[in-house]
Amino acid sequence: MENEKKQLVDSDVIQSSFKLSAMAELISKLIGPISVMILARILLPKDFGVVAGIMMLVSFSNVITDSGFSKYIIFNDFDSDSEEREVALVSFWTNFIIALIIYFLLFFFAGKVSILIMGVYNPLLIRVSGIIIVISSFCSVQNALLKKHFKFKAYFWIRIAYTVVPLLITVPLAILLRSYWALIIGNIINIFVNFLLLKHFVKFVIEFKYPYKLLKKMYKFCLWSLSEGVIYWLLIWVDTFIVAKYFSIEQLGLFKGIYNMVISILSIVGATIMAVVFTTLSRFKNDKTQFKKTYLSMLKVIAYIVLPMGVGMFAYQKPIVKLLFGSRWSEGHIVLGMMALMYSLNILFVLFNTEVLKSLGRPKVVFYSNILQLSIIIVGSILGTRNGFNSFLHYRTALIIPQIVMIIIFILINSNYLKDVFIKGLFGPAVSVIFMYMVYLTQSILKIQNIFLSLIMMLITGIMYLLFVRIVFKEDFYTVLSFFRKKV
Repeated sequence: MENEKKQLVDSDVIQSSFKLSAMAELISKLIGPISVMILARILLPKDFGVVAGIMMLVSFSNVITDSGFSKYIIFNDFDSDSEEREVALVSFWTNFIIALIIYFLLFFFAGKVSILIMGVYNPLLIRVSGIIIVISSFCSVQNALLKKHFKFKAYFWIRIAYTVVPLLITVPLAILLRSYWALIIGNIINIFVNFLLLKHFVKFVIEFKYPYKLLKKMYKFCLWSLSEGVIYWLLIWVDTFIVAKYFSIEQLGLFKGIYNMVISILSIVGATIMAVVFTTLSRFKNDKTQFKKTYLSMLKVIAYIVLPMGVGMFAYQKPIVKLLFGSRWSEGHIVLGMMALMYSLNILFVLFNTEVLKSLGRPKVVFYSNILQLSIIIVGSILGTRNGFNSFLHYRTALIIPQIVMIIIFILINSNYLKDVFIKGLFGPAVSVIFMYMVYLTQSILKIQNIFLSLIMMLITGIMYLLFVRIVFKEDFYTVLSFFRKKV
């Protein structure tokens, strides 16, 4: 074991692991929206609103329960198998104890918690949903060990199962129950299946021992990771909390259900690109010329793909909502339009440059940047709620502008040699997207209502965009094409 620890991980193993991980994420991003499309036609937006509130609570509890132990296991090298096993045991029992404490608190204060996150008194829902927190605590350590030892073939099947269960279990339950209980029970079954698969693939023996001395060694790293986890959780869920606090449960369902779909669609391509940003740029952090060249290339690839997707969903928001969710969700078209616009810019500027800062070895800068972004989002979003739901959506979309300005300032402070890259990288994509939107405006004169004809118009707009890029920005077109050819 000691000799193995000293050996470098084989590059073929890393490459294979990356491909399996990327494939699992891609398949999950493709299957996930299909499940939502089916469920949206069976259940009401308010059912999704109830589950959104519950999952917000569960995900926060999972962040607290894990407390950074998973990261400690993944990122630390151990001198022996026995040390790794003891660290895993400390992590497992700590996770489990914290999960039990959280569950008992939720059990006894279930009524008040349900009013806080959903605005209705439903203690049974909180008590049943809390089971997910306890089961999740069993999965955390095994999941970390799986990633640490590059067992991404197992990870692939676990990720696929986690995506397929809603399709095979939750959808039939929704047809039978016609209520949010189908989603809750489906989530419990899903996490339990995840636990069983992890137990099968990861040979981790649970012992009734607690090497507490190791906890003293781990706590500083874990506290820092916990702080990062809480801030990251807030960035993801703060919108949901504000909508839950100021608007109806139905509006919460519209917002979260459609916003999740936007994220899934944009992430089909976005996640594939983002997965290689950190690892690729990290190699060139000491070579400014190569770093700048690679940064410019990646910026162009993301911009040419993500920007037209976001603007396209904004332009064709009504037919897209009808196609994906059905007529009962038609009021949510503004959610899709605004959130698609906002999230596409978020991927291009905020998420991409966050990975760039990490690749430059600036994790604390990322942490402080996230805190500032969070402050902007909270203050601006709450101000936006004063004039209703649509006002909130407009405010939330506009808030991406100060976020972009702030992250660019951080990038330039830490790498001022990138100051001319933004104009070079974004000129072509910006001109192309403006052309695409002009094509849409020309079509909008026809005032087409038929969804089939709208889809044809969307296809024509997409083809016109590709032809424009191919003719006007030929070199960029082949840069993007070659990137995806390498990844296939």
